[in-house]
Parts: sequence; C-alpha cells; structure tokens
Amino acid sequence: MRLKSICIAVAVFIVSAVVADAQLVGQIVYSSKVWGDSPWVIHIMNANGSGRRALADGMTPSWSPDGECIVYRGRGGIWVMNRDGSGNQLLFEAKDIIDPVFSHDGRRILFNWYRDGESFIYSVDATTGGDPILLPLFPAASTDPGFHGDVTPSPDGRTVAFTYGKQSQQFTANSVGLFVANMDGSDVHLISDVGRHAYPEWSPDSSQLAFFGHRDDGEGIYVANADGTGQALLSAEWAIDWHPTWSPDSEWIAFTSTQSSKSQDIWI
Repeated sequence: MRLKSICIAVAVFIVSAVVADAQLVGQIVYSSKVWGDSPWVIHIMNANGSGRRALADGMTPSWSPDGECIVYRGRGGIWVMNRDGSGNQLLFEAKDIIDPVFSHDGRRILFNWYRDGESFIYSVDATTGGDPILLPLFPAASTDPGFHGDVTPSPDGRTVAFTYGKQSQQFTANSVGLFVANMDGSDVHLISDVGRHAYPEWSPDSSQLAFFGHRDDGEGIYVANADGTGQALLSAEWAIDWHPTWSPDSEWIAFTSTQSSKSQDIWI
C-alpha cells in the first residue's frame, strides 16, 4: 500500500502503528526537503497518510520505545522533543553527528560521530546528555581506520546492528558490511555485504533485520534472521528503496521508494 505524500527526498521515518484487517493506524514521523536550499523538516502524519504537519527543522528522526518522544539530528547536535513537537531541546551539542536513536529502554541515545577523519559509535544519557561513551563495536581484525554507521539497537537490548567499512573503500557493492554484536562489543559477526548505508531495522521481537543492500546479487530491501541466515530480497530492484521500518506486529514493512516517481514516497 502506498501512502500518498507530496514530500520530496524523504529521509527517515518510523512507523508506530497497529495493523489489523488491513486498517492502518498509528503515526509515521519522517524528514523531507525540497531540492535546493530549503532546510530538512521533520513531519508527522497518520499511518494512512492523513494529518500531515511539520514539527521542527531537522533530519533522521527516531521514536523513543514508548512512542512519546522523538530524537533527531538538528542544528548543532542531537535534539529531543515530544511527539507533538513541544518540549524541543538540544540534548548534546556537537558537529558531524549522524542517525541518533534511543536504546531499547529509552535511557540512552546512540549515534554515529565523525571525528578527526574517523567515525565511531557513542551513547549519551537520554535525559541529561552529559559526556559521551564510546561503544567498542569493531569487526574482527579491523586495524585500519574505518567508518561506522547505521547504529540500531535491538528491541530486547541484547544486541546492536551497525555498518562498517574501511576508509579507503568506495561505496560499491560488497565494500561495506552490516554487522551485529552484543552491546559490550563481543561476538561481532557479519550479516551481509551491503555496499553502503544499510538503514537496518529490527523486527519487534529482535529475531529479524530488514535492511537495504547494494549487492552483486541484487539491490533493494532484504530481510534476514538475526544470525544472517534466511536472507530474502523483498523490493523491486528497478526502484530505489530505502529506510525499511517494521510495524509493531511484524506484519508490515514501511519504506521509502522511487517506484512511482523520481522523488521518494512512503510505501507500505
């Protein structure tokens, strides 16, 4: 099902919905911009595409586990606001921060931070900000400087998904890997070669990952078990399909796609 949208260059959205008898309820938050000098703007709308309204300037929004707050990348760092746009505050001030997300219990915020030519994964307190803590998430035998991205903690709090690639590599098929590790950095294992940012999303029960793959055997949205087995390509290879997101009952996956236009619309 396609969600009608006039937005151009949709970036990130999260579905908070209960799907029953093909009736879509709940809300979607996402960021979009019109080509040119206009800013990225975070919007919220109902899952059926109605009630769309702007919340704040910013990009890459993500829901808190209870659905009451939204964290996003804004001017000067990491911002947090209530789901209606109220209580907007700068939580952690820094440049070059990418993709902030809440931990499974909502107590911390994880993010990718580019510093001194490298990128690593950090976390800060979701209420006070404070000093960032470096998460020791490194693939085995990775001694050269590299870049991390797409940090995504599992809903059960046991593991975290992330992408990693070497600085010298270009964004080509099989140059970047999607990894899963325990939160303490142990048991790091490769899920798939993805080529570039994977936008991974855990299923609500933490048993599967949906992600974008730019691979030699096909480009699009894949689903795999948490250990990397059972991989399947779900979306059309001729379109650009990004940012998969599960519904809470695991029955639906929302994503952005160019299936019907040059800009990216939201589909389910």
